[in-house]
Amino acid sequence: MVVLEKCGVGVSKKLKSIEINECSIGDVCYMVIKQFRKPLYGEITKIFEVESAIQILTNVDGFRTGHITACFWDEASAKEYKKTHR
Repeated sequence: MVVLEKCGVGVSKKLKSIEINECSIGDVCYMVIKQFRKPLYGEITKIFEVESAIQILTNVDGFRTGHITACFWDEASAKEYKKTHR
């Protein structure tokens, strides 16, 4: 959970990552990987349900595999996750 503080008042904002049962091959998403500054955008090519992970194909960086807790449907959520989980 991300906690944002504004004028001393705590406001919680929950980021919604991808659920393994709501994604399918061919969908596009954003993936946050520690080695990259920006979230990667790509098409889902494989789903590993046992590991709770997906593999995406990006235009520039090739195939990347990551846990679904670091994968998001929108770029804003992926950037917010990147700010809080360095």
